[in-house]
Amino acid sequence: MRPQPLGDPRRHLMRVRRMAKAIGADPAAARNSGVIEHAEWAEIVTRCRSCGAPERCDDWLDAHEESPDAMPGCLNARILEKLKP
Repeated sequence: MRPQPLGDPRRHLMRVRRMAKAIGADPAAARNSGVIEHAEWAEIVTRCRSCGAPERCDDWLDAHEESPDAMPGCLNARILEKLKP
């Protein structure tokens, strides 16, 4: 099995930001307050880039401007939950 190439960094950055906003998480505030480091933020975006279903995420985000939880199956759901104020 060949490794799947990572998705476009900018598109996945925007997906992570949209998902965080939808669930009420604030990654920028978490970084500024030291809850997560820059390297951890980069890992979040890279994890998103490795997702095999970005279209499903886009569809979910289009239908959920606000949600108490991240999309089922989101690779970053647990960490994004920790970034809620």
